[in-house]
Amino acid sequence: MQQSQIHSTDASLFLLCFYFFLSSALFFITACDSDSDRVGDDPDDNPDPGPEVRQVTYDLPNVEGNGITGSDATTTFQEFGDQTLVTPELEDGTPGTELSHTAHIHENDVATTGGIAFYLGPIDGSDPDSRSSMLIGESFDTLTDFDGYINIHESVANLAEIVSQGNIGANADDSNNDNGGGY
Repeated sequence: MQQSQIHSTDASLFLLCFYFFLSSALFFITACDSDSDRVGDDPDDNPDPGPEVRQVTYDLPNVEGNGITGSDATTTFQEFGDQTLVTPELEDGTPGTELSHTAHIHENDVATTGGIAFYLGPIDGSDPDSRSSMLIGESFDTLTDFDGYINIHESVANLAEIVSQGNIGANADDSNNDNGGGY
């Protein structure tokens, strides 16, 4: 009789552990599987994503007579908090060259010329997706109102040779700004 009591106690302990495990598993499965409470299922329940990021793109035409063909460019200013991400891009690179082009934001307009206000990163001219991005410590509004222009030069060694240039900010007009006035 004593041996049957041991088997009965072992079986009861096994069943008790089994039921505890099963009820714990069911609790976690039902607690974690609540599709109706997920954010994103109902567009009305999504939190406000905040304001849209503002950006403007300026055209920088090829400078005639520079001997480098196919070098029209654009530069995009994108709001990045209280700074601005500036991305100059050569369309189709500069075929037949292995040059790293330097780019600057200058003061004044193309006709008046002026000193360098901001240095932009080098642009790999051999890459068809030739672009560079530089985070400038000025607000989007400051740069889109800036009295300036951009030059993309042939290279650091040859700053006198300008590949592409165009007015930006306060000097931009509809002919070189595909966003109609800066925004």
